[in-house]
Amino acid sequence: MRKKRIILFIILILYGNSLFSRSEDETRRKTLQKKCEAVMADIEGCLGIVDLKSQKVITAVNSPLLVSQSFKPGSVIKILTAIAAINSGKVNPDELYKCSGKAQFDELSFDCWLPKGHANMNLTEAIAQSCNLYFYNITSKLDIEDIRNVFQKFGIGKKTLFDLPGENPGLFNKTDNKLEKYYLALGRSENLLVTPLQMLYIISVIASKGYFAGSPFPLDNPKYSPLYRGLRKSALEGTARESNFLKMKPAGKTGTFAGKFKSKTSAWFAGYAPNDKPEIAIVIFIKEGRGATNAAPIAKKVFKCYYDIYYR
Repeated sequence: MRKKRIILFIILILYGNSLFSRSEDETRRKTLQKKCEAVMADIEGCLGIVDLKSQKVITAVNSPLLVSQSFKPGSVIKILTAIAAINSGKVNPDELYKCSGKAQFDELSFDCWLPKGHANMNLTEAIAQSCNLYFYNITSKLDIEDIRNVFQKFGIGKKTLFDLPGENPGLFNKTDNKLEKYYLALGRSENLLVTPLQMLYIISVIASKGYFAGSPFPLDNPKYSPLYRGLRKSALEGTARESNFLKMKPAGKTGTFAGKFKSKTSAWFAGYAPNDKPEIAIVIFIKEGRGATNAAPIAKKVFKCYYDIYYR
């Protein structure tokens, strides 16, 4: 009888601790939700956070926009373009390309967002500085199917495995135009639209090195190191530097898309933290703004909110 009582006592302790832990997690989650709602209060946009351990969305601000509306991804899609280039074997990530601000590929003229150019860029630097001409250059070496295959494997044009109600699958139409690859590679194609939730899924896969539900392949191979160094360097000194909440050591990528020259732009940030052992992945989308100057500073506030709740 005494032995049974001891066993029962141990079960009660373990079960009680489990209940307490779940209750504490839920309290933290609700607090994070409220703080993020406050951060986004006067912004026409949305925010999503994934807990990488549970692989679930734990924060969603403006869910209808996050889940149900789709947009051109702009430069955040360069993350997948980089993976396509690495996987193709046609691009050496360490090879330098000189960006002078303007260049021609396949008789098309392209500009970099920085008129004077970025000088010498390898893949790591190009991710950090979001150099357009570097990505046009490596795209010139790829076939359109090199890009399409990676985009499809990461779920572009499909609903995510987050299984949230009202989800829009986005748009990913196929075309035989061989020049389409340049527009796909930089997220500017008329045949490509993504929801912020899809970008949240993609950055969750990246953050977990490919060990995430539905991931097409693991990403812990050393060949992907230039990409990961670029995402961290972007937060340290590149276009995403305004996201750099030091205590969380984030990594990430910004994006800005304008439908027409000098028209209003939409802004993206997709990232994760901490860089060495990611716990969360986040996406921020703003209907009118720029990735570096509008979305990235919000990311910094979100990382701080998470730190204040989960680390103190």
